[in-house]
Amino acid sequence: MQCYSDSCRSAEAADRPYLGCYSPSCPNARSSVLKPQQVPKVELPWVTKHPKRERKMSLFSQILAHPSGAFPTKTKIPPTTVISAMYMNKLPAKSQIKRLLEDTILTRYHRFSALPIEAQDGTISWLPYETINVESHMQSAEISSEADIKAYIENLFKRVWDSTKPMWHIHLLQSTTPGQPSVLIIELHHVLGDGVSQMQVLGDIVTDKAGKPLTLDEKKFKRMMQGNKPSPTLWQRVQRKAVLALNTGAAVAKVLSLPLLFGDTKTSLTVPYNHFASRRRAYVPVPPLPLDVIKDIKNKLHVTVNDVLLAILGGAMRSYLLHRNDKSLSTAAAAASLQIRALMPYSFPRSLDDLHNKWTMISGRVPVGESSPVARVQAAKNAMDKIKQSPEPVVAVFLQESLYRAVGHELSAQTNLDLFKKHTLIFTNVPGFTEEMYFCGEKIVHVQPIVSNVITQCSAVSYCGQVFMNFVVDADIIYEYDLLADFVVKELRAVALAAGVSTAGIPELQHPGEGKKAQ
Repeated sequence: MQCYSDSCRSAEAADRPYLGCYSPSCPNARSSVLKPQQVPKVELPWVTKHPKRERKMSLFSQILAHPSGAFPTKTKIPPTTVISAMYMNKLPAKSQIKRLLEDTILTRYHRFSALPIEAQDGTISWLPYETINVESHMQSAEISSEADIKAYIENLFKRVWDSTKPMWHIHLLQSTTPGQPSVLIIELHHVLGDGVSQMQVLGDIVTDKAGKPLTLDEKKFKRMMQGNKPSPTLWQRVQRKAVLALNTGAAVAKVLSLPLLFGDTKTSLTVPYNHFASRRRAYVPVPPLPLDVIKDIKNKLHVTVNDVLLAILGGAMRSYLLHRNDKSLSTAAAAASLQIRALMPYSFPRSLDDLHNKWTMISGRVPVGESSPVARVQAAKNAMDKIKQSPEPVVAVFLQESLYRAVGHELSAQTNLDLFKKHTLIFTNVPGFTEEMYFCGEKIVHVQPIVSNVITQCSAVSYCGQVFMNFVVDADIIYEYDLLADFVVKELRAVALAAGVSTAGIPELQHPGEGKKAQ
């Protein structure tokens, strides 16, 4: 049997003594790496698509494959789980879903039928698994209310992943109450792919109303990520590259200083380090927000949709802090010196032949100290413009990869932990499909991208004329957390009124009282 591992080929190329291959799937592998009887076997039907051989894992996927993900092992922080919740009036039959997964996902993406295996040299590769029993990855439950859905999702945050099996699950939540939608949940370990990759998977399993697959191609992917902006001229591209080059030094200084310098102002929204490993997280969905109103604000104030969403987030956080009588906003001077920042995942262009973890975190200021809605929108624009004019994402990836290769996982993970300690939350906004999606013939009426992290996470996705948004918070630290959803709605209305645009379609407040306090 031929081995495809680089450790075999590099020995031949270097004409050096062969000491045994590091690949766990190699027949000549060192016995201390993986015993022959432990090597999983690949059987039909996936052997024709994914032959039995080791597959290289990118550096960022290797980092996420560790037991504590991107954090030091001693912290015992659980790895990141990414959840996609799709609400439907009726769930398809389980047999239909099983057949769809077998015919699309398992035959196209090897990661869904593979395990991350660590070799003796410390590198991690994908090793094909034995024949997948799809039904063992599917769980069913009955729900009667939105509270049941929240409780089910919050229980998933406590997931302890079994690394001896492919790390994904499908959950079918069947509603027993008329008018209450059912929910299909796709639960993935982050090692399978980033947010953009999950949109790619979603496109492979959904169709439009006519039954045409919404599979992303290069053109559709570019339009989804960049909108309908005209392609820049040659002169504009030259100007942009010149600006990026001029700002390289500042970007290097910023990335190097983020884990070292002073962190954000301590507020009622700060999650202390000793709670990073807590699994008691609360899921706070925001009512669907009308994308037309957000675009009207964008056009009126000459900003982007992301600028508006970041400003709304900042305004909601400000309302929460004021409600909590937080001292960070007790005086004008305190508000002026307030620093609250978000880590924002930045996704890089990629080919669509496979799933990827091709992203990095960038740091941006969240406009909380500004006293007026329009000022917060302008502050959000200034913060994002500064990032767009900086090569920070490229610099961050280069430095992270260099550090990892120089000092290994634990020391580089400690740097990442220090970075998270300095920030208040994570904010991610992923563009979604503009057309209605159907799953096995059933219309998807509502979607939520849900991520539990060590600090507060706010996630948003646009779909079919609406923005779906949610928070995942530490339920022991963030009191009255349900109010965050109302404060988002309240802030959108305030921004719309300040910008002079219609508020039609903005939902009513869900919790006009004091909200729910964590026990």
